[in-house]
Amino acid sequence: LEPDSEIWIGGMDKRWNHGVQKVTEAYLDTFEVFPFERHARWISYRQNESKLKQRIETAMNAERGERIIAQYGVRIMHSPAVFSAEKTDQGTAAFIETFPETESKQAARIADAGCGSGSLGLIAAKLNPEARVVFTDESFLAVDAARTNAGINGIGANCRFYVSNGLSDVENGSIDLVLCNPPFHFQNIQTLEPAGFMFSEARRVLKPGGSIFIVGNKHLGYHK
Repeated sequence: LEPDSEIWIGGMDKRWNHGVQKVTEAYLDTFEVFPFERHARWISYRQNESKLKQRIETAMNAERGERIIAQYGVRIMHSPAVFSAEKTDQGTAAFIETFPETESKQAARIADAGCGSGSLGLIAAKLNPEARVVFTDESFLAVDAARTNAGINGIGANCRFYVSNGLSDVENGSIDLVLCNPPFHFQNIQTLEPAGFMFSEARRVLKPGGSIFIVGNKHLGYHK
């Protein structure tokens, strides 16, 4: 933003915790705090140029770094606000232990649905450099992280990246293999709806005889 730009942030009081205040105050100067209406309020800020430069430099230094999925030699850069960017979550780790290598090597087109930082799709692309791999996520930050990680692994040529709801940018009956570590929370509520939607999307885009591989805690009942 230009110097002296305004930043307006609104939200419910119960979401406005100390962590949020700490972040905003680290980058911005509070200009005006509006009264609560129906347990929500607006706060306007002004950009503090010197504070901003210092904090961005600190944040960038902290975020520089990477982790390596040793089994496949895949490098994942740390990315802020992206699921499983700084360390491999338990679900992805379990997926990697029994990764569908044969299916990945045989597939011409692969989709990593809800890709996050792109770990699953990147492994598949490593195993099968000739495959077209599609990465989709509803998060712009996640898709950008997956694209970056494909670049640093040297496997971006046959990859496509879409910010989309499920697999909405993928045509029907075009995919041989779907890889998916589906979310089972919406904000702080546990729900199977996102996973169910992603499974229905997988069915739509898969070719006859295609496969979907998923991972999830047993209590979630995905097998049903």
